[in-house]
Amino acid sequence: MHDGKIISINIKDIMAERIKQRKQHKNIHNPLTIEIEVINYEEDKIYSLKYASIRKTKIDSPSETPLFWRDGSGLEDWGYDELTMPDEEYFRHEILLSSGSELLIEFKRFSYKVEKFKLEKPLDI
Repeated sequence: MHDGKIISINIKDIMAERIKQRKQHKNIHNPLTIEIEVINYEEDKIYSLKYASIRKTKIDSPSETPLFWRDGSGLEDWGYDELTMPDEEYFRHEILLSSGSELLIEFKRFSYKVEKFKLEKPLDI
């Protein structure tokens, strides 16, 4: 993901979504999901990352010590990330963006998909 651009970060509450759709629901433990879409540096693939059964999430944007953030900046490029296990049940994904923004997600389940992508001309971001 290094130097990829984040397209979107979507946080959903599965239980609330089912209520809105007037569907049957039962109390779901950790009903939050987070989906992150990233276009890679080469601009030829879009990665959709889905985190489920979320226990903790944190978005610090911009952080107290931004790297290259300037007023009006977005999240900027994906810099570095680290995947660890804070305990035997959960994973933790920490992502540092070039703006200095930090994302932290603690989750039990993860899935992803990759979509080929082609631009007529390179992005001018």
